[in-house]
Amino acid sequence: MKYEESASFKPKVGPPFSFILVSWWHAPPSRIKVNTDGSSIGALGKIHAGGVSRDFTNQVKGSFHIDGGLGFAFEVELIGIIGIITAIELAYAYKWFNIWLEPISTYVVRLPQLRSDIVLWRFIARWRRVLKLLPLFDIHVSHIFCEGNQVADIMENPNTSTGWWNLVIPLIEEVVGYSYPKFLLQS
Repeated sequence: MKYEESASFKPKVGPPFSFILVSWWHAPPSRIKVNTDGSSIGALGKIHAGGVSRDFTNQVKGSFHIDGGLGFAFEVELIGIIGIITAIELAYAYKWFNIWLEPISTYVVRLPQLRSDIVLWRFIARWRRVLKLLPLFDIHVSHIFCEGNQVADIMENPNTSTGWWNLVIPLIEEVVGYSYPKFLLQS
């Protein structure tokens, strides 16, 4: 009898799948947009971050790649903080006080708003310096899926040299002028 009762159990069925459009948007005329991304190779391997800054005409103002040292795969979400730290430091250096930060990491999206101190220990000193700079900025922060962030995805590639470039480098030259909309399956 117990078997028959359990056989009548019906699992909950969620809503049907839908597709969402993922697309990169230009910054408004008053802002510099900075897209960032992070990556990790292996369970314990090199972690990287990269980003690109563009104005409202899609002109690259600069791009960067950071080697974050050794880390674990689960730190990929957290490595995005070094991209945001670098983006804010560079924005301060170039006097871009009206910026739009668009990381892939949903965790990192909340950090500038919350002024949170919960970051990887190796980045805490730099993050605390950036927290002191934040009142100088008008910052808009949003999230983008990695599929919509192709240039930042290229910049975080481990084969990219570490550094800052204030011009379009050949590595990103082909994709910087294009924004390819993509559709993702969403449940």
